[in-house]
Amino acid sequence: MGNEMRGQFFGLALIPAAVLALIGIVGVIIMIIGMRRWWRKQESVDVGTLVTADDITSNDGNEKEEMSVRDAVDLPKHMWTAKLLRVFIYLLVAAFAWLLCGLVWFDYLPIGAGIPITTIFLWICWFFILPYHDDVPLVEAVNSFSLANAKIWFLHKVGVAYRKIKSRPYLFFIGCVVQFILIFIACFFGEGMCVLDQPMAVSTRFMRRNNPPTCAGPTPCHIYLTYSEDPTTSIFINFHIAGTLLSSGQVYYDTTSHAASTSMSDYAYNQSSVALGPEYYELQRTIHYAHLTGLTPGTTYYFRAGRGSDLSKEKSFRTPPLTSPYNFASGGDMGVSDIMKNLSILAAREDPLFVTVGGDLSYADGMFTCYPRWDQWLDIWESVMVDTAGRYIPMILSLGNHEAGGYEAPPEDIPFYSQWFPQNGDGTQKNRKTYHYHQFGSEMAFIVLDSAINLAPSDPGQMAFLESALALPVSKRFTTYHVPLYPSVRSYDGSINIEERENWGPLFDKYNLTISFENHDHYYKRTKRMVNSVEDPHGTTYIGDGCWGAVARQGSGDPTRFYLEKIEATEHYLRVDITSNSTTVSATNLNGTVFDQTTV
Repeated sequence: MGNEMRGQFFGLALIPAAVLALIGIVGVIIMIIGMRRWWRKQESVDVGTLVTADDITSNDGNEKEEMSVRDAVDLPKHMWTAKLLRVFIYLLVAAFAWLLCGLVWFDYLPIGAGIPITTIFLWICWFFILPYHDDVPLVEAVNSFSLANAKIWFLHKVGVAYRKIKSRPYLFFIGCVVQFILIFIACFFGEGMCVLDQPMAVSTRFMRRNNPPTCAGPTPCHIYLTYSEDPTTSIFINFHIAGTLLSSGQVYYDTTSHAASTSMSDYAYNQSSVALGPEYYELQRTIHYAHLTGLTPGTTYYFRAGRGSDLSKEKSFRTPPLTSPYNFASGGDMGVSDIMKNLSILAAREDPLFVTVGGDLSYADGMFTCYPRWDQWLDIWESVMVDTAGRYIPMILSLGNHEAGGYEAPPEDIPFYSQWFPQNGDGTQKNRKTYHYHQFGSEMAFIVLDSAINLAPSDPGQMAFLESALALPVSKRFTTYHVPLYPSVRSYDGSINIEERENWGPLFDKYNLTISFENHDHYYKRTKRMVNSVEDPHGTTYIGDGCWGAVARQGSGDPTRFYLEKIEATEHYLRVDITSNSTTVSATNLNGTVFDQTTV
């Protein structure tokens, strides 16, 4: 269940522990070296001896002096060293306890194990530290230790600790209770932590338990549409139902509205859904998809989805026509901010056939504990991604690093994305790839690639797919993916960028790719038409860089790069108008102003 981003947040959370540990380790070493050097100087007084076996095995029940030298040497002026040593030891103990709590916070250690392990650790430390609340015994304990007498020294300290605790049991008991309470509070209220970006937010399992459920009620809590390989004749209807009953739902659909009808038999068609169980135990819901096929191009369909009699209100969508003109919207790096919502409202008003999102949808960072962020994202999408005729707008999605929590992540580290958004194959989860194509008649093909989020750009399977998809018999070819070949902000020489240019670039050039929609950099850019990283009037335009909700990185772009034609730090979406002989891309900002436009 681990992933790169969760590890990064775990590392950030442990920075205080690391600082405490570093200070503690360095301090303990310095104090011990200083104390032992000072003590060796006092041995010349020769008025006492170190601890002996007789001292330890005495049965008179009275604690003996460990070192008679305490009466002959002026110890008090050196007690500041012991005080500092005690402080540094406390820092080390606190750092390790913080580490154990951090493992619970980020679900690396179950709370049922984390609380007792951390508590027992503190109790053991408390057992040994308590006898040395005085400075002189601590000095003697440090200086009486050697490898030769380690066993005797340890047994003696256990005996000393026991006698001290026996003489003051209330102090030891109160300390143990306080430590348990503190550890319980830290673990119980902090476990299952979710840390989010775009916008920044933190939640814990306790907070999620006490918030209203993100999916409730008998009717579907989410309904959204994704495309399969032939969007003109098929579509995936996806919906979520609260509860863990793993049984199929149903989608009723027709080319005529039956919104006022109470009988589902009025709908001409119906399709059973496939039900999938939740990937995470906090998710008390089932995920459903129904693959509708045999649809008529350029047609509006009306549908209801749900299970049994618990059906949604009537929704609608339209299938793309086989020929242009039409338009779609494109962008990436969304999140759930007001910026994302407002740009989405503007885009929906332009009646796009569909929307492509090139990764970093919700910014849940591949963390199972962050599933409410996906609910937030879907809530916004469903509420605003409706065209002016009230029809749901389907989506084509690619994978971003904030879906996986990093790069080249295994499938188990990419929760929710593949299960919730079927886009290829027969729809079954095991057959879903992170790369797929969508062919719109003989006019256009839209190809989605995986830019090292799950698979390397050079992955043989992906490369073979890319060539076959580019070879489809269409007049216009588009691609989208997350990490750009030609970045506006990040380094041109990044390892993923280079790998993409070396492997994908030649195929883009070979098949005359029309436009490539790139993302990831939180900027706007439009390149010159490029072939093999050289400007060419017949080359491909690379456009976008992902800023549909994510805050633009002001002043971070480099306008001097040889391949850039236009660059601007602004949040935006792209409207793409398709005609039989041209493609026009218009970049629109939050004000609804088209600030850049190009026609290919």
